[in-house]
Amino acid sequence: MSFIDIHGHYAWNIDDGIPSYEDARKALELARENRISAIVATPHVTPGVHTKDDIHDFIQRIDDLRMLATEYNIDILDGCELFLNHDYQKLFIPIENTQYVLVEFDVRKEIGNEQEVEERLYDVQFKGYTPIIAHVERYFYKDLDLSMISSWIKHGYI
Repeated sequence: MSFIDIHGHYAWNIDDGIPSYEDARKALELARENRISAIVATPHVTPGVHTKDDIHDFIQRIDDLRMLATEYNIDILDGCELFLNHDYQKLFIPIENTQYVLVEFDVRKEIGNEQEVEERLYDVQFKGYTPIIAHVERYFYKDLDLSMISSWIKHGYI
């Protein structure tokens, strides 16, 4: 049995992920040891902060990672971790040739009562994509809001 890592910051020198080529090599070795056969490269994309040129640079770095990963028989798939801010509709990379997109919210504030969270998730889905919500455990300061999470699941979000 093999696995796909759908949330991997293996591409070096992009964001808070792997800092160097050598560290990426070590991470890929560990991934292979753990039977990971594919990794979705998910650099953080913050629309309004990042530009199309940044995305081009990210894709080039992902291509570099893809070349390195061939040594470990690991496929690297395009993707991003999209920050759902006010400009989120302008710029993102869906997971390689699919309708899925990894999304995240601002972990510095509670999201439990914010209508705009629901609106943004709905909008991503309305555009034909299925949001995969990263870091669900980080969005609630006290306890997980299981009714909100259940609602997300009922709406088809992952």
